[in-house]
Amino acid sequence: MSIAKLEDGSRIFFWKITNLSFCGRKPSECLESPRFRAVTDSSSWKLKLFSTTTVFEFNRCDLCRIGTSDSKELLLSSNLSIVCADGTLAFFQAKLNRTLSVNSNLSFESIYDGKIVSENKEYFMPNGELTLRCCVTEIQPVVITTINTHIAIERFVKPWNIYDFSKCILGFRMSLPMTVCILGNRKFWIAFYLKGNDLGSSYMEVNIFNISYNSVVFDCKISALNIEGSARHSKQIKHHFEKDVNNPPNLLNNVFKMPLMYRRDLIGNKDTYLINDVLALQCEFIVSTGNPESSSSEIQTVYAKVEKDKPINSLGNDMQLLFNGQKYCDVTFKLADGKCIKVIKAILSARSAVFNAMFENNMSEKSSGVVEVSDVDYDTLRRLLFFIYTDTLEDIYDHATAVKLYIAADKYQILSLKDQCSKYLATKIPSESICDVMYLASKYGDQNLKNAILKIGKHPINVVNSCRWDNWWKRFSFTDTQSVNSMSKSKVTETSNKKSS
Repeated sequence: MSIAKLEDGSRIFFWKITNLSFCGRKPSECLESPRFRAVTDSSSWKLKLFSTTTVFEFNRCDLCRIGTSDSKELLLSSNLSIVCADGTLAFFQAKLNRTLSVNSNLSFESIYDGKIVSENKEYFMPNGELTLRCCVTEIQPVVITTINTHIAIERFVKPWNIYDFSKCILGFRMSLPMTVCILGNRKFWIAFYLKGNDLGSSYMEVNIFNISYNSVVFDCKISALNIEGSARHSKQIKHHFEKDVNNPPNLLNNVFKMPLMYRRDLIGNKDTYLINDVLALQCEFIVSTGNPESSSSEIQTVYAKVEKDKPINSLGNDMQLLFNGQKYCDVTFKLADGKCIKVIKAILSARSAVFNAMFENNMSEKSSGVVEVSDVDYDTLRRLLFFIYTDTLEDIYDHATAVKLYIAADKYQILSLKDQCSKYLATKIPSESICDVMYLASKYGDQNLKNAILKIGKHPINVVNSCRWDNWWKRFSFTDTQSVNSMSKSKVTETSNKKSS
């Protein structure tokens, strides 16, 4: 029994059960694992195996959360699988986006196919030991905090009528008939002027005086109202009055001049704007010191939305279950050591031209439903067939596995698998594997592998001086002389250095 907690919130439990076939349990009775206790978060878990058919066959496994001081519900995803002799995960099942409270459980039904396991005991239960792997990933919430800051403003609207407008002369001035006192000691004086060189080209201008001399933002919109009372000829400007701390207050330095409209535009449309020779203006003011008045915050917890019980790659997951379960199979691959793998002929034919031709033309295999395989080992063939079903390359932990899978992928013309193996082999080539990689590059004309070999510069001398290099050189002819010469020069150089010393 072991437990590991990963940085992303996942906990992985391994439960190794030796001599499980001797553990008799009646249906509904269970075999319990010891507690899995995570030191980092003090959580406790158990796995329970239930016998649902016969006394010696276990077909259900429950993931149980044991009571702790932390009693809150957890939103989590979990999966269960069997760890095979080569580390492969088989009979994978997933439970996604589930809420699990203390002393409750999640059930995994049909955790393995008893018939398949019994036919391949050494692979699924090596030395009579069953290893269950359970991964629990807590879905961490995303905490969204919204903070609202309100800048204090004051808004007001004031009508302003200018009587006998057509009689106004240049230099005419009229003050807004009120003194604006807002925001404490912020005071303004607003005046209307008729300016210009002559009356025909004259225009209206509004002057806004900051009497308090304090810093303030002033937004002003002034509109002429038509006969229907609708705003027309609008002018809007925002101005920031800044307090001058270096000079004494001066009203002339605290004025903002706002041009409005030409007199001729209003006189020419007097039936619209000058009813009884009265110009009706609407003044809208917004004033602010720019300081925040109040702040508030809102905290929202959001969980990632995952469709319940449907993995993101649902097709790949379903095909994996189909492959592991070996259901609806109509052809069997029989290896030299007697191990067998059952598959669906149609899937292989659709994915490989070689398999398609084999099942189409080979009469013995069509009639018997058995394909004899003598040049590929069990693990390589299983990985190849797994890729055909799922289009997913299982984890590779060594170059030897990748080399064998590369050769098999080429033989059966699974080109996408061959390409992935090539990329794996080219990423990091240990010195003991260079000969194998050079052989693949030469025999299969793999330019990707050739380029990787040419980049090797750390250990060429160790490679070419090894006994394996000499044996390899006798067995194969490498057509890419550039790669061989680059290695051989290192050997010649080192030999010369030894003689000279």
